[in-house]
Amino acid sequence: MITRNNITCCNGCPKREIGCHSGCEDYIAQKKEMDESKAFIREAREKDGIGTVSDSCDRYRRSRK
Repeated sequence: MITRNNITCCNGCPKREIGCHSGCEDYIAQKKEMDESKAFIREAREKDGIGTVSDSCDRYRRSRK
């Protein structure tokens, strides 16, 4: 389960050790799901014209003229 861009499968995992993410199927699946979710949100923001903070500042400056 992913909550608010956090991967939760590692919390309390008895098999957790240094470097285990590269071979953990649960981690890999959650990471893929999180990356897809972020890509979807990024594409939606670009489509709607919602971008970075500097884009917001530029829109504000244009509206003030």
